[in-house]
Amino acid sequence: MSLPLWSWADSSLLLPRASSSTEQQLRAEALYLKEETVSIASRYEQPISQAPSNVYVITDEEIRMSGATDLPTVLRRIPGLEVMQVTGADFNVSVRGNNQLDANKLLVMVDGRSIYVDVQGSMYWKAIPITLPEIKRIEVQKGPASVLYGFNAF
Repeated sequence: MSLPLWSWADSSLLLPRASSSTEQQLRAEALYLKEETVSIASRYEQPISQAPSNVYVITDEEIRMSGATDLPTVLRRIPGLEVMQVTGADFNVSVRGNNQLDANKLLVMVDGRSIYVDVQGSMYWKAIPITLPEIKRIEVQKGPASVLYGFNAF
């Protein structure tokens, strides 16, 4: 059986439309499946699947949707991180069961710089010089990182 030429020509006109919608679908899937990049685990940008340690990322959208009013409340969402409210305004945050009254085994950095208060011997969360709306992302590495970041990066 042979098809008339006009029928074949009409069906060939439909092919570009089908492929362009497929391309759009592939682009949408690529955006949805785009892998998060992190820099905390090795000090350079890399896909989170290739990071040499366990890294957890919280985005600005997740912070906004959480309804949290302070940073320790946001950190409560991270599995394996322990947040203890000591007073009405003071918190202790620790990893791997090290939570005590003055939890000092945690390195906190803002834009790659430590904000550890040496006089107090621990982290004073209310003294962090940024507010939640200013935070674009939080990267948490739950493992030893003293080789990369020095003391307190347990």
